[in-house]
Amino acid sequence: MKRSLSLSILGTALATLPNARALEWNGFYLNGEVGAVMQQELSVKSEVTSAPGKMTFTPGVRANLEFGGRVSEHFDIGIASGILWNSIDKLEDDSLSNSTLMQVPVFANFTYRLPLKRWVPYAGAGVGGVMTLLDLKTPIGKLNGSDFTFGYQAFAGVRYSLSERADLGIGYQFLTTSDHDWSDGGVTLKTDGSISHSIVASFSWKF
Repeated sequence: MKRSLSLSILGTALATLPNARALEWNGFYLNGEVGAVMQQELSVKSEVTSAPGKMTFTPGVRANLEFGGRVSEHFDIGIASGILWNSIDKLEDDSLSNSTLMQVPVFANFTYRLPLKRWVPYAGAGVGGVMTLLDLKTPIGKLNGSDFTFGYQAFAGVRYSLSERADLGIGYQFLTTSDHDWSDGGVTLKTDGSISHSIVASFSWKF
């Protein structure tokens, strides 16, 4: 009876050993990313528009910085922030100049990696908040305000290992937020949530 119980305990321990090793700590990492971002048009209605309309954007830039831990050979958990900047092209039929939209996300990121020798495909998701700063100049009014909304992102790409510590990569990032509500001097602007698509190049350092 005792022998059987001992063998059962040993078998259970051996069975869980790969899972324990799968969670073995692999150190920290720092990722830097820069690339292009395309904002989808926003549906708007407020005191600065005479009727429901659309706000459209020109292509912009995105830069990110992420710090985190490699909790296993395949999984990373990190904190990421950055800047997304776009110039506003039109509001309804009005062409705009010197109007911009800037977003500052702060996300907890969860990444799955699949090391294949030097090539490392990856995919993941992030959740958190996004501060969005709007500087809008229209023929019938101006608005300079900010709001803070819930946001999340999904991303995927591939990295190439230059060494045990350094990687270069390229990836795609999808980011979306909940609805926006800006106000400035009694003028308000409400829109649906923003959606953006980014292509970024990255450099990663592991330590």
